Amino acid sequence: MVSDTWPLPAIQDLLEDFGGRSIFTTRDLLKGFNQIAVHGSSIPKLTMATPWGKFSYRVMPFGVINGPSCFSRAIYMAMQGYLNDFVATYIDDIVIYSWDFDEHVDHCRKVLERLRAVRMKIKPSKCSFAQGEVEFLGFLVSARSVRPNPKKAEKMLNLAGFHRDHADGFGELVALLNELLKKNKSFVWEDNQERSFGTLKEALSNFAMLKYPNPAEVYRLYADASEVGIGTVFTQCDQDVEARRPIRFLSRKLKLSDTFLPRRMPIKDYDVGLWRFKSSSFMFIIYLG
Repeated sequence: MVSDTWPLPAIQDLLEDFGGRSIFTTRDLLKGFNQIAVHGSSIPKLTMATPWGKFSYRVMPFGVINGPSCFSRAIYMAMQGYLNDFVATYIDDIVIYSWDFDEHVDHCRKVLERLRAVRMKIKPSKCSFAQGEVEFLGFLVSARSVRPNPKKAEKMLNLAGFHRDHADGFGELVALLNELLKKNKSFVWEDNQERSFGTLKEALSNFAMLKYPNPAEVYRLYADASEVGIGTVFTQCDQDVEARRPIRFLSRKLKLSDTFLPRRMPIKDYDVGLWRFKSSSFMFIIYLG
């Protein structure tokens, strides 16, 4: 199969087009890919064998390599004359943005007429009409700002938390972001949160490879604390590479009760208490930063 290199639009460019617009409508197409018919010569390539016989797709299925490019091209061609003026599209997501309500009604009508002309259907339950703020590609967009969706940020933190044992200083990395998710607290995304989010994404792509613990070897625990959190790493010597390698990283944000203690005091209780060794007898050395 020949790869289709149709480019997706740059998300930042799309978001910048919304500046100052006060009213938004989002449209989600009903089973978007399935609304693209497959050319007759390509149908045999989309045939699969099952216990009940052979079945062929006559519409574009989800999951094919060129699906996003093909669909993006179709939407791009359908919305010609409207893009970068009052319409933004990203695969099957469509946003209509206007300066005022009367203009918005006209813009929505034009988009619906264009979709009808190309025989594309929308899914009303996933559409938002004439809103002051809408979600688009994980962001909340309004006339005044573009900010990350708190629900998406929470999912990101949950994903990262699953791998926290592989990240050095994880608790401190996510401290600022966790503050945003507290109840009865405004979600304000500023430069500090943006830097913290970028650091977290970098950490996600560079997680450490952990060594299996050897109960016969000496464990070395390196610990340190800051004004925000405490963190440690357990290491052992790896005979294969003649160097110490991490076994596990532990970290957390400081609790209110910790702030009344000397900075190093919570470290020993926290780390030694959390670590679960399979051997009932072991040796370890603690290094405090």
